[in-house]
Amino acid sequence: MRSSKKATALPGGPWGSIRNVRVLCVGNGGLIRREGRLCSHPFIGDFLRQLGDLVGEVCFCSWLDASDDPLSRTSLESIAGVRALGLPPFRGPLPRKLVNGLFSLAMVTREVFRADFVYLYWPGRLSGMAARLCRLWQRPYGVYLRGELVQSEREFASALGRSRFTLAAGEALKASAAAYCQDVETVTPMNSVRSEHVVSPRVPRNSGRWNLLYVGRIEERKGVRDLLAAAAYLEEWGLPFVLTMIGHCPDVPGFLSPSSSSVARHVRLVEPVSEFEKLIPYYAAADAFVFPSHDEGFPRVLYEAMALGVPIITTFVGSISGVMEDRKNCLRIEVRNPRDIAEKVRQLIANPTLQSQLAWAGHDCITRLMRTWQRPHALQVAERLSELQRNWS
Repeated sequence: MRSSKKATALPGGPWGSIRNVRVLCVGNGGLIRREGRLCSHPFIGDFLRQLGDLVGEVCFCSWLDASDDPLSRTSLESIAGVRALGLPPFRGPLPRKLVNGLFSLAMVTREVFRADFVYLYWPGRLSGMAARLCRLWQRPYGVYLRGELVQSEREFASALGRSRFTLAAGEALKASAAAYCQDVETVTPMNSVRSEHVVSPRVPRNSGRWNLLYVGRIEERKGVRDLLAAAAYLEEWGLPFVLTMIGHCPDVPGFLSPSSSSVARHVRLVEPVSEFEKLIPYYAAADAFVFPSHDEGFPRVLYEAMALGVPIITTFVGSISGVMEDRKNCLRIEVRNPRDIAEKVRQLIANPTLQSQLAWAGHDCITRLMRTWQRPHALQVAERLSELQRNWS
């Protein structure tokens, strides 16, 4: 543990009582080994940096991700007060799985045993393992509820029932957690949208080639194959469009190969963009933002699209329904239904009045939401640690 801490930039509070607390954060992915260093997404790095300023030590433990996501570029080991522990992924031939599983269990057991408090990113198999260890070793823990694909309802109920608090990514997940945990709060989202980014929606077009935009990981659970299948319908119907997809795609040929050449010519793949300011021109050029994900907490890209005045077409998974309202600030699409995606795109581009209505409602929605984002995620955790520390004393 480091013997000195720099002064925190977070708002005030009785933080002296938690200066020596060791916190273990158990992630559910996104840890990359790059040039000998363990790296993660900048938002995870910012959270750990802020929490590390307030407590004695933070250890972030997660599976190593083999995808080499270029957005995971923040070296966690260079952050004062923060350690990182990368575990071998649980995949491959059975002997390798067994060895990696036993090694990971031993490492997580050691970290849980030495921690004063454990913070679990949920859902995730690693977090489920850590929750059981916490109960075995009687270590207090909290839950950061980020998605709805839980391994089992029984495990979910058991983990949240013993959690000291839960911070949920949106109102729908908050309601799910409240059935088991007494202290539940909506977490302040980690995103790059600031008041200066919120702009008035532009006047809708009524002709020309339509610009459709998707931003996020290019993977199955994000619904990107549904989006490509929807593009086939749009091409069949003779609608002029280009679909720009921005995100990490580990296998570009494999991703596009099921699509016909006539559909592929409408698709523009763009490498992940790490800085939000560099994404702004893509949003500014878009006529619609399409997000067909199968599983979410609440995606920050919807905040970005609302701030930049783009009409949204989205599924209502996770906590999306707690913010988005069908035909008020978005058009709702069914999960895994490419034709429904295409139909909603066709409805939107044929109706400039609807485009304007959704864009302005999104503008008003993000403006209201930003007024409530007063306490950073790390501060929400630290406040509860301070209360627990007083109870321990």
